[in-house]
Amino acid sequence: METNNKHTAGEWLIDGYLIVGEVSKETYDGSGGVIVCDWNPDTEYALPPSQEQQANARLIAAAPEMLEALKRVTEWFYLNGKSLKIILDGKQGTPGCWEEIQAAIHKATEQ
Repeated sequence: METNNKHTAGEWLIDGYLIVGEVSKETYDGSGGVIVCDWNPDTEYALPPSQEQQANARLIAAAPEMLEALKRVTEWFYLNGKSLKIILDGKQGTPGCWEEIQAAIHKATEQ
């Protein structure tokens, strides 16, 4: 799938207080990549991250994969002549779901 993403490419991994992009789980050794987010309070009195902070970091790290999954699903339905909107908003779906998917993609890509 062709993308026009402006965000850091590749997998994003959590490495301590950093979220690092342009790396691979299989080969990442703590060096290289691009720092996507540094959530270290940067003080000598820094506490270990809370469970909420750790959950936020996991969500941020998963964002590129979730975005690509949403794009692939919508593209598949368009290419196969089916309307995802009808399926998701119809009797079997959740009203407004298609709009929520499109809004999430738009928010992430500003397209």
